[in-house]
Amino acid sequence: MTAIPESPTSPTSPAPAVAPFIAHDKIGEELRLQLVCTLCDDAPTMVAFFRWPTLELAYLNRSARHCFIPTQSTALDNVTLLDFVSLKFFKQLQREVIPTIHAEAKWEGTCELRDTSGGEHTVRANLTTPLLGGATSKTWLCLEAQHLGQTRSRGDTGFSDRELLLALLEGSRDHIYFKDRASRFLRISRAQAEHFGLSRPEEAIGKTDFDFFATQHANPAFQAEQKIIRTQRPLLNLVEKEKHEDGHVTWVSTSKFPLFDRDGQVIGTFGISRDITAQKHAEEARRELEVQLQLAQRRDASSNLFCGIVKEISHPTQTILDQTHFLKGAFARIIAALNHYRAIAPADATPPMRLADLEELLGDVPAALEKSISNLERVNQIIGSAREFSQPASDGFSPVDLNHAIHVVLAVSGQEWKYAATVTTDLAPGLPQVPAQPHALNQALLCLLINACEAISESQKARGVHGEKGQIIFKTAVEAEGVTLEVSDTGCGIPPEASDHIFEPGFTTKNAKLHAGHGLALVRNVVTQHQGRIEFHTKLGQGTHFKLWLPLARAA
Repeated sequence: MTAIPESPTSPTSPAPAVAPFIAHDKIGEELRLQLVCTLCDDAPTMVAFFRWPTLELAYLNRSARHCFIPTQSTALDNVTLLDFVSLKFFKQLQREVIPTIHAEAKWEGTCELRDTSGGEHTVRANLTTPLLGGATSKTWLCLEAQHLGQTRSRGDTGFSDRELLLALLEGSRDHIYFKDRASRFLRISRAQAEHFGLSRPEEAIGKTDFDFFATQHANPAFQAEQKIIRTQRPLLNLVEKEKHEDGHVTWVSTSKFPLFDRDGQVIGTFGISRDITAQKHAEEARRELEVQLQLAQRRDASSNLFCGIVKEISHPTQTILDQTHFLKGAFARIIAALNHYRAIAPADATPPMRLADLEELLGDVPAALEKSISNLERVNQIIGSAREFSQPASDGFSPVDLNHAIHVVLAVSGQEWKYAATVTTDLAPGLPQVPAQPHALNQALLCLLINACEAISESQKARGVHGEKGQIIFKTAVEAEGVTLEVSDTGCGIPPEASDHIFEPGFTTKNAKLHAGHGLALVRNVVTQHQGRIEFHTKLGQGTHFKLWLPLARAA
């Protein structure tokens, strides 16, 4: 914008005609404009000069500045005539006004202009392209405008309603906005503009929530505003999760109201929102901490009990296993002795019937002992896995074989899944160890397994199918300086409206009386503690696929 020196303020200064002819061939065009502007600065009408045909603002006189720049903080760099044109007048400007000026060098009529805070003013406007001094080309567009109707209605306070509104929009840290019936912004507060990443509030005029937010937030907001317009009833104290186009999320507490004109007709909506993102994060952190404390206490109690049971079972089981091995060896020696005696005994020394019974025993007993040993070794393996699974929680990180951890969890949780699903594994051979807290990692794996089993059970109930097993697959791989774990199931899937909430503590899509909703919250917390990532894909009625990534080395 061209810098124009302020003219001396004088109550006796004449009100000159707009765009006078200054005849002096040696005066440069910019200087001629400055002389004209100096003469126009105290004119009672609003006067503005724009570069033609770019429409870039060059000058506003005092009256125009007072009307169109109500706040001192507004920057005027790169401002054009279009920034002062209302939505209603914009199409007329393009279709009628500009062509008329090109053809006749002037246009006169009534129109609506807009100030930098979004306020609209009905004016009688005269637009011309004067030749200043000795200029031979039209390089300036001059606007002379006169307000139609009263523009200031002062109360007893001495301040106009407009001044009070502007003070609120400029000073409030809450987000304040006005919208038309199509949910297009008419005016917003400076705090709302900053929230949108705009340098000036007027940049939002004519835009909608869809220009600033992802569809999953913008569409419900639009529907809510249309409901307000239909019912003429406000919506109060809503807590909204705002997902922006760049992916970041904010939270606001908002109240929305119908906007009425002087005749009582609804012409749009307006609202006030307060950013509660920090409070929401603090609340979530507190809830997660409470959940973690509860889970830690529960894990410690169950681990102590489990360890005690394992110790009680371990010794007698090992004793039985040792004794069974002894019996197997002893019986083998007995068979050898019997075979020796049979070789030296007379052919008719033993009745045929008793000999037949002995032959049957000699065949069955070793098989029974072998089966007993196999089952006892299985019990011993489960006890070993249980002992490893229930080891006390520790804050320290140590190298962990993820494949081995999966085998341990599957071994101790057979009762959880063997009746609901067939579990298969596709584990990468030679998978590198990852720095982890073994107890926490085991708990996360168990939660994923139980979550998959419950999803399959829910699917069976929904389809009225009983006894049909689902499928659960565990898969590991090396990927991008880390290892991945994928857990997929053929369960009921996750409803779209729940997708943003499944990792929140206490949230569950199942029966709240039977499920506390802490499983996936614990999984996410463990993954975060391990500096990893978790994502999921789901299809309603077909199943869910979780993918975890854990780094091979922890960041400092």
